[in-house]
Amino acid sequence: MAIRFLYGNEITLAQLVFQNSINLTIVRIQNDLGLGNRPWTSPPAPGVPFFILHVGSGYSGMATSGRSSLFIHELTHVWQGQHGFLYGYVFNSALHQTVSVIFNGGQVSQAYGYSVGRRWSQYATEQQASIVADWYSPYIGKRSTGDSRYRYIRDNIRPGNPWA
Repeated sequence: MAIRFLYGNEITLAQLVFQNSINLTIVRIQNDLGLGNRPWTSPPAPGVPFFILHVGSGYSGMATSGRSSLFIHELTHVWQGQHGFLYGYVFNSALHQTVSVIFNGGQVSQAYGYSVGRRWSQYATEQQASIVADWYSPYIGKRSTGDSRYRYIRDNIRPGNPWA
């Protein structure tokens, strides 16, 4: 397995969404995947003092149009880890994906679905990451300040406020 620092264009992309609300110096990219060959983000642990985005083939670069929404989604987990209980996002994600698998024929997709309008803190981990990635996406929210998801970027993500 190979691991690397963020590339300059990835840092620029991250700052477009998160501004300075994430410490990007402790984020790494690794060329493996998690359970079910799915991307995931691991928090710092003893002996590994950084967040690792496990993105498989995305290792070669996450700022491309085909990978940038995934990059933003996974960086939202870094944001969650840096602005809340460090392992909280991992436990929350595992819980909601497991429940989704049990009640949806083995599918995790329900863990990611959301309706805009609730308080940020009322969304589960994967829902929050989906909101941010969807706002960023050139095909969905298009980074528009007029998009209904922008309020979460303005009021929660950029100021680092997980409880509003």
